Amino acid sequence: MISTSIDDIKERLSLAYLTSLAARVGCSVTEVNGPDKASVDALVRPVLGSRNQIDVQLKATSTSSVANGEIFYDLKMINYSHLRAPSTNPHYLMILQLPADETAWIKVTLPELLMRGTLYFGNLQGLPAVPNTSKKRVFIPCSQVMSEHTMQQLIVAAPTIIGSARI
Repeated sequence: MISTSIDDIKERLSLAYLTSLAARVGCSVTEVNGPDKASVDALVRPVLGSRNQIDVQLKATSTSSVANGEIFYDLKMINYSHLRAPSTNPHYLMILQLPADETAWIKVTLPELLMRGTLYFGNLQGLPAVPNTSKKRVFIPCSQVMSEHTMQQLIVAAPTIIGSARI
């Protein structure tokens, strides 16, 4: 029997979602491993052509996290600090909102594999420092959905940073 935590599954699904979108637009995703990742889980760049790159911090949740047209997430302070700091490459927070029912996350039928969820992206660069706490709630507009078109925009616009977030 295979045993893993729900959080590990969510993490892998967020990477799979990002990788699927990137593949569709001709980009590769390199997963960053190791103890000092500076809140970078993945690097996204075109396979051919442009050398632009974006850095991504991935998070996933299956709790109700949408209110007033925004998705919110309680981000660890170390991640908040890294994501708000200046960076050579655009550094985005991406949050995968999964259904509450974990049996609905993935469905396999002939002829398709269906993954349910929505990946949102936000730019925290330049947000203010906050008093030392363990977590900081961040908000991303629900209009900032990762799609094939959005992925292309983020890569083409790099190193210009687009998208917003707030605290």
